[in-house]
Amino acid sequence: MTVLTAPRTALLFPGKGAYLPGALHKLHGDHELVAEQLDTIDRTAAQYGVAPVSPLLTDSDSPSLDVLLADDPGRLQVAIFAASLVLATLAVEELGLSDVVLVGHSVGEITALTAAGAYSVADGTRVLCERDKAMGAYDVPAGGLLAVGLSAERAHRLVTGAGLVDIDVAAVNGPRQTMLSGPDTSLEQLAAITGELGVPRKRLESPHPYHHRFLEPVARHLEQALADVPVRPMRFPVHSTLHHRWYADGDDVTGLMCAHLTHPVGFLRAVRELQAAGTDFFVEAGARSTLTGLARAAVAQIQTVAPLESTVSGEELRGLLRVVTALPASAAPHVVRPRGAAEPVTDTSPGLGPVASVPQPATAAATTTDARTGQARKSGTLPAHGQLLADLRTLYAEALEYPEELIDAEADLEGDLGVDSIRQTEVLAQAMEQYGLGDLPDTLRITQYTTLSEVAALLETQAGTGAVA
Repeated sequence: MTVLTAPRTALLFPGKGAYLPGALHKLHGDHELVAEQLDTIDRTAAQYGVAPVSPLLTDSDSPSLDVLLADDPGRLQVAIFAASLVLATLAVEELGLSDVVLVGHSVGEITALTAAGAYSVADGTRVLCERDKAMGAYDVPAGGLLAVGLSAERAHRLVTGAGLVDIDVAAVNGPRQTMLSGPDTSLEQLAAITGELGVPRKRLESPHPYHHRFLEPVARHLEQALADVPVRPMRFPVHSTLHHRWYADGDDVTGLMCAHLTHPVGFLRAVRELQAAGTDFFVEAGARSTLTGLARAAVAQIQTVAPLESTVSGEELRGLLRVVTALPASAAPHVVRPRGAAEPVTDTSPGLGPVASVPQPATAAATTTDARTGQARKSGTLPAHGQLLADLRTLYAEALEYPEELIDAEADLEGDLGVDSIRQTEVLAQAMEQYGLGDLPDTLRITQYTTLSEVAALLETQAGTGAVA
């Protein structure tokens, strides 16, 4: 497909971890398309011995992410694929989302190509299952992934300086989030080194060292296994985070896609290039909000929507996408002012005229909007404690440009993450504003609230009594 101008909206297709039990529970009853696609995916996956994923996505009492990671990772991956594909298809075919580019992260490249029409739903499912089958056909060295709170350049220097020659960069997700891939022994050494240096790090739940040269035989095997899978003309453009370009007419689509096993993911670069070319809306095409959070860390002047942070009905989904679908495709993109910015932002990207920022609404006296659900909430009231911690983790990760998964509720913000008291005060003030709790009291001693759990307790006290120590 030839792309003349960057579309206004990017649909982001996650790879790992984007699972929410019963994510399609409400949508399943509202749209026939959901049942049709899930049925096709279930029937195709069954040919590879994969249990149906429909119950995982339509029953809110389904197993958790951790349970599936431990007991049935293949079924989990098909469920992630299904949720993303269904959401994207609904958004485009029934809810009017247009002028879009599809962007996949890691194995999400398969979902993006399927949603674009390069593969049918059945063939896209087959591609995913053949990938899992190919992984089992080779004795891949034991290994995995380590997330570090460093830029790609600093991470590379650290790995090189430590002499860990069998570690590869797996993904560059943000200004300070790099994924490293390699054998277990080397990752353990690297984790110890980063610990001594005070660098945020987290070993991810991954059975293999994805995006590593070790998987080159697997990639070749997969490409051969998929030789008879037809590739059709794409209905929507796909921007590859693996090859740093658009898929074009005449490409060996399957061969390029198979490279997701060995090539690093350049998500940070993709978001910045798309935004510079005119893409200003980024929609999470999957459960949770991992990729939209990374997108905001990459470029502040964008709008993001994560419809499946929780289960939504068709009407709720339409409302969440209204900010994108309400504008005609030819309309100039809106740029949202970054949190805390005093001046409007002007876009000076080549080919685009100045675009005035959309002013942020002042905090309402009576109500505020929940950042995760989009629902109105009485000012000064908070979500349940668990949800509050999740919200704070996302807020602090964005503001500090740290990987969200590295911010533990009990981690010391200064001792473990290196966040000084001034920065802590700034982010806490953002949290107070977000929940309609007003300004920080002059008497507040920030050094008393050094973990997210303590910050949550502070907010709960403020909401209940209006006074803090």
